[in-house]
Amino acid sequence: MADSTGKPSFLKKAMLKNRSIGQTLKGYEFKLTIAEFPDLSAHFRTSQWPATKREIVDDNGFMGVSMPSYGALDNSPEITITAVENIEGKVMEMLRDVIVNGKEVTITMEAMPESADGIPPSALIREMEYCLLTSDAIDASTEDTTTTVKPSITVRCGWLNEDDVKA
Repeated sequence: MADSTGKPSFLKKAMLKNRSIGQTLKGYEFKLTIAEFPDLSAHFRTSQWPATKREIVDDNGFMGVSMPSYGALDNSPEITITAVENIEGKVMEMLRDVIVNGKEVTITMEAMPESADGIPPSALIREMEYCLLTSDAIDASTEDTTTTVKPSITVRCGWLNEDDVKA
């Protein structure tokens, strides 16, 4: 286009604004621990930060004007975890123990930023109590010789501890 021009000074301002927020937290800098099975923390490969939310209550007033407001705290979020199994079967052993015997577990998800020596600020530690676990079918295949066995675990949290969350 004839009227298109580059604006490096504009781009530099945007870059400096991005740099001003500080080091970003990387998605791989986390540790997930099940309190009742602390030795398994190195097995967890993916997880999710639990949702923080309240139910939204909708009301429509005069002239159809919408007036949303906060409702009840949603204190039982659901997350998915992927683990990697070893040849001793420790993850599957834990799953059978917890699920078959109907046990509840406490799970802590915390950031582990390398530049902070793995010490997270309190806002990046989430404790989920009274959790129930389920496990989907676990894939195995003779056709794929380069993957590991990775159980997928669904966690239904009974109480998301919000006491340490800073606004």
